[in-house]
Amino acid sequence: PTRRSSDLSATLISYGSNLPAQICPAGDLDFYSFQGVEGDRVGIRVAASSLGSSLDSYLSLFDSDGSSLLAENDDMVLYEQPDSFISYELKRSGLYYLQVRAWDHPSVGGSDYNYTLSLNADHQDPTANFLFPQEGQDLPDGIFSIAIDAEDAQTGVSHVDFWWHTADWQSSDWDFINQDSDGSDGWSIEFDPAAMNINTGIAIYAMVFDEAGNSIGLGIYNLNSSTIYLPAILRLN
Repeated sequence: PTRRSSDLSATLISYGSNLPAQICPAGDLDFYSFQGVEGDRVGIRVAASSLGSSLDSYLSLFDSDGSSLLAENDDMVLYEQPDSFISYELKRSGLYYLQVRAWDHPSVGGSDYNYTLSLNADHQDPTANFLFPQEGQDLPDGIFSIAIDAEDAQTGVSHVDFWWHTADWQSSDWDFINQDSDGSDGWSIEFDPAAMNINTGIAIYAMVFDEAGNSIGLGIYNLNSSTIYLPAILRLN
C-alpha cells in the first residue's frame, strides 16, 4: 500500500536548507516537511549523481495531507542529468511534504547512495546576456563555446538550457543542444556546427533558471557560417 508522508516521521526543513542524507538501507524512503507561504516560488533539488553518488533520485512534492501529489521529477534532463529538481508555486500557506527515493526503489540503497536536499524560495527572475556569439556574427569554423553571463541575486543560478534553430522558421522547431548545471567555469556549452550541418541564418536560445525555478530566456539570431559541414559530435563543456 502507498504510505502517506504524514504517516511517518518527516524531517522539518526550511528555505535555504542544504541537508545531506542517504538512501540507506535498500528500499529506504526519506520524508521531509516544510512551511510555505501562498505565492512562494519554491525550488527543491536532489543533488546525487552530480556529487558522485550511486543514487538516481526520484523527488515528489505532496500537499498537507501527505498523499495528494502536487509535482514529481525523476531527471532534470531525461537520460542525461539524473538528479531531480522541482519548481512549484505554492497555492496556499501551510505545511507541505517531500519524498526522496531511488528511481529503482526498493531494490537499491546503501552507504554510497548519498544525496543533498536543498529547498529555496525566490521571487525574482535571474538576469543574463550573451558573451559569445553576438547577434549577426559569423560563426567560427569547427567547435566553439556558446557562453553567457548569468546571475541571480537571491538564490543563485541553478542551470542553463541551450537551444538552436535553423533558418527555416516555417517547418522546423527549436532543437535542444545541452544543459550546463555547473557554473564554476562559467555558463557555457561546446557547440559543433558540423553536427547540425549548419550553413547560415541560425538562432541560439538560452533559458536560465535560478534555484527556485524562476527563469529568463534570451536569444541571438542571424548567425552565419560560410562552410557546410558533415556530421560530427556535439559535446557538453
